[in-house]
Amino acid sequence: MLQFCFCGGYEGQLRPDRPRVYVTIFGACEVKLASMATLASAHERSGRPDGPRRGSYFITFCGGSEVKRITLAEEYCDLLQALRSGAISDPSWEALVTDAYSHSVQNIGSFTLFGGFDISELPTENEELDRLALSHSLGQIADTPRKILMLAIGQDGVQRASSVCQAVSVALAQSR
Repeated sequence: MLQFCFCGGYEGQLRPDRPRVYVTIFGACEVKLASMATLASAHERSGRPDGPRRGSYFITFCGGSEVKRITLAEEYCDLLQALRSGAISDPSWEALVTDAYSHSVQNIGSFTLFGGFDISELPTENEELDRLALSHSLGQIADTPRKILMLAIGQDGVQRASSVCQAVSVALAQSR
């Protein structure tokens, strides 16, 4: 699927099951990576040890493209929902999630001419704190998992995935 942006802006979310080509000319494109739960589910369904082979490509001329990670609160809520609904059924779900997360940016390619391309930028500390506070006030995140997630602000890679998995494990244990 082709996403074309000329003299404007586009904001969306990458999905591992829908590869896209993003073409940006004299504009800006901001795309968020899929959540750990979405990646793990696609990873589990693909049957491949390294996950699905589809990728997304960014072609940028005189503009900017940015691929960002979603907030810890969004990761937590999505993973908790996926486990409770059975979308992720692997008994070793923590290893599956961490592995899928580590492969999340490997299927992204880019070509940039007179512009900028940034991949895997973390949300700012304020974005993380605002989203955690909102999710906590809405009752989506209990106090202990929220504290675990607060310690993960600014972390990336396996540390980020492990912190989200730990917070979800605590929430699952508390709900029993």
